[in-house]
Amino acid sequence: MRNRIILGIVSIVMIATIVFIGKIVMGTIDTKPDEKANITHDTKGAARVSLKETRYISQRTKEISTFPKECANVLNELAGLTMEEIMVRLKSKVDFDLFFDPNCQEQLKSHKLFLTIANNSQCQFLQQDFVPSEMCSSLLFALKAYTIADNSQDVPVSHMSSDEMAAHFVKMFFSFDTLTKEGLKINMQMLDVFLDRHPNDENVLEAYVGYSMIAQQITGEKLPSEKIDAIFEKIQGQNFKVDRLSVLKNVINKDYAGAKLTLDRLNQHYAQEPELQYLYAAYHWKQGDRAQANQYLERAIAMGDKCSYCVPGLYKDTLARLKKAKNGDDQLFAISIGLNFENL
Repeated sequence: MRNRIILGIVSIVMIATIVFIGKIVMGTIDTKPDEKANITHDTKGAARVSLKETRYISQRTKEISTFPKECANVLNELAGLTMEEIMVRLKSKVDFDLFFDPNCQEQLKSHKLFLTIANNSQCQFLQQDFVPSEMCSSLLFALKAYTIADNSQDVPVSHMSSDEMAAHFVKMFFSFDTLTKEGLKINMQMLDVFLDRHPNDENVLEAYVGYSMIAQQITGEKLPSEKIDAIFEKIQGQNFKVDRLSVLKNVINKDYAGAKLTLDRLNQHYAQEPELQYLYAAYHWKQGDRAQANQYLERAIAMGDKCSYCVPGLYKDTLARLKKAKNGDDQLFAISIGLNFENL
């Protein structure tokens, strides 16, 4: 892996990786929102409806859209369906052609963002030989999220519904390449409200921590650590997928002694997690102990894919490369952040 953060979209999952160094490069239910709405499921601590289950009905009269205006009607229709309904409706090339009218498709052919997401999600329905697959849920979900975000972009944060905030969250993750310090401040104001509303939602906690850490690396802006520290304290020993990111905090701060202490703490709760064995291997490699790194990698692979969060293919690939790697190769290991947007 690289000796910096690498960002890419894999299906609906955003994967970010960071080695034990810390430098960066970019790679590739019904709600009726109203500026005065007081939506019951948006109250603090209340249950939240995920974006994939949301049927969003826009109340906007002003047209604002990331995608071509020729696609506005079809995208608003898409936002009004759950992901299950969308996937049932769009099963064939004919279905896609009927849903996305010719004028919309013609404009999408030259739309950079659309083409990037379509390519990364392997759902290039503009091509004549296109055959739909489950991978298309990635593209369709992104289009739904962007449409909801666009339709609510001039709504005050305090009046946004949680599905609107979640949609903006997804859009933020697709927009790291244009993120500025000022943009980060604005984004964090919204995310703070989102977190305050849903302080016990594990998907919100994970996304908040992941976004904050990546964004700080990209912009060089130091964010207050109190909320992230509070999240780690809250989920300690209860949620490996989020808890493991506490190692990432050590790595970003180049606190390798702290990383070892964090790993040992995690081991008290998650000894059977293969990803933890991989993180131990990364630590020992950083310390120059090839034998221990090899041993922990083999242990991670042997544990298989029964896990809270793991990337078995990465472990096998890393072990194969370790046998040829030179001592001190800082590109060999990486910590990954996997975020499933459909859970937002």
